[in-house]
Amino acid sequence: MDIPILYLLFSIIIFFLAGFLIGSIGVGGVILVPFLTFVLNLDIHIAIATSVFTFFFSGLVGYYQYYKRIKIDWNLALWLMLGCVPGAFIGAAIAWEIPQNYLKMILGVVILISSYQILKKSENTNQTKIIDYKIVFLIGLFTGLGSPITGTGGPLIFVPAMILLKAPIILTIGLSQIAQMPIAFFASISNTIYGEINFKLGLTIIIFMIIGVYFGVKTSTKLDSNIIKRIVGYGLLIIGLFIITTTLHSIYS
Repeated sequence: MDIPILYLLFSIIIFFLAGFLIGSIGVGGVILVPFLTFVLNLDIHIAIATSVFTFFFSGLVGYYQYYKRIKIDWNLALWLMLGCVPGAFIGAAIAWEIPQNYLKMILGVVILISSYQILKKSENTNQTKIIDYKIVFLIGLFTGLGSPITGTGGPLIFVPAMILLKAPIILTIGLSQIAQMPIAFFASISNTIYGEINFKLGLTIIIFMIIGVYFGVKTSTKLDSNIIKRIVGYGLLIIGLFIITTTLHSIYS
């Protein structure tokens, strides 16, 4: 009797923490799939589909909280969404055809990359480089494809791609907030058609994640984000290595 209660309390803490990290440092949804898969023993396909479903709501709240602080180029945003929409729908359909162990390996690698992105020192530049609409469309397509396969939010793939192109950081942050909503929406439609979403679990995650996002945004200016990033970065490093090693053991044992 105590175990289910402990699991419930632990789950609430993780869902809140995911939202808090999204609101405070922009990365947090990446911890959901490992938790749902390795702690709650949910099938990884359903775990990814359910996580992606929740990102629409956390993205909506995050954008609402940040919209006065970030700059949105709506012409680029339109091209970004034109790429994200078909990419998300197709990517979600592809994910259901990938065996569980391969999905776990992909997830582990993506988490390690995320750890590196968080831990490395960011360059604070005021670049004004002009980004071509076609490039943004292709990045949106790539981001849309990758997010439903890995169960991560759009910014995790979109932001590093834009940084490689030396795009202005304010533009990148603004567009990343826009990207995750169409990705989550159309990937969820595809997951409903080709697979399954645990809506009951998803709604529970949404409630506590939204609360976490709210407090994360509110405290983002009061906390030392560098300390939080280091803790999260090293935590993701451990999680990524754990996923890869346990999956390899499962494959070759």
